[in-house]
Amino acid sequence: MCIDSKVHFFYDEKDQLIEEVHGEKVIRYNYGEAYTRLESDNIPYRDVKIDDLGRVVRCIQDQAELDFFYDPFGRILKIKENGGEELLLIYDGSHEIGTIFKKSIIDFRMIESTPDQPSPATLFIYKNGNGFLVDQDLFGNISCP
Repeated sequence: MCIDSKVHFFYDEKDQLIEEVHGEKVIRYNYGEAYTRLESDNIPYRDVKIDDLGRVVRCIQDQAELDFFYDPFGRILKIKENGGEELLLIYDGSHEIGTIFKKSIIDFRMIESTPDQPSPATLFIYKNGNGFLVDQDLFGNISCP
């Protein structure tokens, strides 16, 4: 069940968000090696610098320079723009479940893992100040009635 909105979220087999559908508006995400997002909101990044482990460590989008910081497991812990504020990423194991910017939660996903399912199920999504209980189809895609 969604609250006052029809938003659909689609994830790939690696549990990465690949598409958001807000009515007629579609936002797509593309990823490179090591789960690094190369394109978001249909805006490509340029001048991408990759480290020896195949991870994006710096890229430029328009006038913004973005630096990426990783933990020993290869998860992006924070993204910093032009030496400014940091975007912090929240994980449950290897699954990205949310982000924090300027000490505020931007988005958050509550997930449930069971031994029967290969990837966790999303139970609740918080985004842009709104919370949504979610339904999933047979393939695990999140949908709202």
